[in-house]
Amino acid sequence: MSSFLPMLGRLCGTVQFLCFFIYSLLISVWETFGGCKVRRRRVTHNTPSPEDQQDGKQQLDTGKATIQQQQSTCISINDDSTTLDDPGSPSSIPSTATHTWASPPRPSSPDKSKKQQQQGQQSASEKPPCGDRYNVFGGPKREGVRRILIVLSDTGGGHKTAALSLEQAFDHLYGNNGDDADAAAARQVKRVLMEEWEGGEGVQLEIRAVDVWTDFARYPFNEFVWYFRFYAARPQLWVFFYSLFTLWPFKRFAEAWGFHHNYDHFARLLQASQPDLLLSVHPLCQHPFLRTMATIGMHNVPLVTVVTDLQTPHIFWWAPGVHTYFVPSDAVRTLALKQPFIDESQVRVRGLPLRKGFWSTERSTSKQAMRAALGWREDAATCLVIGGGEGIGGLAATVRAIVSQLKRHKSPPISTSNKGGDEEKGSGIPSSSPASYQLIVVCGRNDGVKNKLERLFPPKSHHHASRRPHLSKSEKKPLVSQRAKAGAVWVGIYGFVDNMSDVMAAADCLVTKAGPGTIAEACTQGLPVLLSSYLPGQETGNIPFVEDGRFGAYAPRKDALGRAVRRWLDDPDMRDEMGRRAIEKATPSATLQIAREIGDGIVGLRPQQQQPQQ
Repeated sequence: MSSFLPMLGRLCGTVQFLCFFIYSLLISVWETFGGCKVRRRRVTHNTPSPEDQQDGKQQLDTGKATIQQQQSTCISINDDSTTLDDPGSPSSIPSTATHTWASPPRPSSPDKSKKQQQQGQQSASEKPPCGDRYNVFGGPKREGVRRILIVLSDTGGGHKTAALSLEQAFDHLYGNNGDDADAAAARQVKRVLMEEWEGGEGVQLEIRAVDVWTDFARYPFNEFVWYFRFYAARPQLWVFFYSLFTLWPFKRFAEAWGFHHNYDHFARLLQASQPDLLLSVHPLCQHPFLRTMATIGMHNVPLVTVVTDLQTPHIFWWAPGVHTYFVPSDAVRTLALKQPFIDESQVRVRGLPLRKGFWSTERSTSKQAMRAALGWREDAATCLVIGGGEGIGGLAATVRAIVSQLKRHKSPPISTSNKGGDEEKGSGIPSSSPASYQLIVVCGRNDGVKNKLERLFPPKSHHHASRRPHLSKSEKKPLVSQRAKAGAVWVGIYGFVDNMSDVMAAADCLVTKAGPGTIAEACTQGLPVLLSSYLPGQETGNIPFVEDGRFGAYAPRKDALGRAVRRWLDDPDMRDEMGRRAIEKATPSATLQIAREIGDGIVGLRPQQQQPQQ
């Protein structure tokens, strides 16, 4: 009975989701191809003519009307269920950089129609200008300005990290970190000012990253993030739909559905923002934007794709009309060239875009010094466990299995001898402390798992990065005795961290799911990688990439994973050898190289230079 009830719960959840998916599909097909065509065609201006004021509506020509970008004019969809004049509550992507993400109001699902109808009756003077909604750059385009619009969907941390990494690279190569005060005050839009290049004039570059599906798409497409989390937690369901949409009829249907259902929103976004280049870091951002640009006549705007799947890319990455593909490996290049519409000159192997802290494999600080800066034990063998940006991958079970194995080992070796004396500097912990293993857990945005782990390993028995454990007067006991309760294992629990390069630099080995970005970042830090799980499909090829490179292993069983961690922590020589192999697989210059080739060669930010060989 104890095993039957959870199985019944999973079955009911799956059936409920399938019914919801089919219902949403039928509704969207009816709205797109059936009797609700006026939903996408009708627009109303805030300053209509007297005839339109009497009639109350103004007809938008079939997909080919030009949307005038004027700061004093707003455009709204005259829809019984969706009103885009509502300023709403901006939804933004959490960011670890100083960049401000575009956050227009999300088009709402049909169940919010009554509230939005009431808001749609506000006077024109109370409504924000168009730039606050569709012009993600915050104002009209100025002469001499180059605009790059990065489009993505916030499904997992890899796509968002790639967008932030490319922004940092453009800023590093072409900017002086200056801000336009007027634009920053109005929309907090970061403007990267170009320097005067020898032989050319100063050009201003504006970069904006947008979660286009969440912020601009219609229901149910604006719920992609929820779909991803639901599927990722249920691998069997993920495999079914992933395999289904690799079939040609279903792929073509999904592409047509996504385009027709969201065309008007994407057209307004492009025409209001006026980008000089569209940069995609997500497989679902190729086809709809290529068709939208072709429909509205933006033929001179190139779409460049940066593939973020390491070995086995999603089939939706490939679309006719893409200007250039930047791919991370030769295996992805081979798959790309199998597409009949992709020429060899369009594909460049450069590596995955990584955050600024991973742009070099050289370390200026030792592991011990980095641990001291983070407040960890300097002389303890340290294992880092990462659950990904969304905290997906059975993190709690993985941590418990590792701690269980490490507790069984009675006398683990110290990774580095303490030359400072009998007491560790600044911590009050004797070097003979039994806590010679250290487990650092990064839970990402999964607050539920973080809270669960903190209950298993209370704060008084582990250390936070921001401060020493806070103890009440009744708890003022030697820290070593409290940590000894955890069984000679020191456990640190974190949520989402924005200094991952420092955290990885302080660790001896890494346990993670097979996310491509995390693997690539670990390679630049020379970390042995132990994979605990993977998402079937685009992460399948990451396991042989790690195993064939001989800098890691795959251990789906928790007991085997715990034994592997203990074996790695007990053998520094093996870790060092695996770390050297990991660095051989690293591509730390990929981000700057991709940004330079886009800026110099495609956008024309600098005089054309000789590009590196493919």
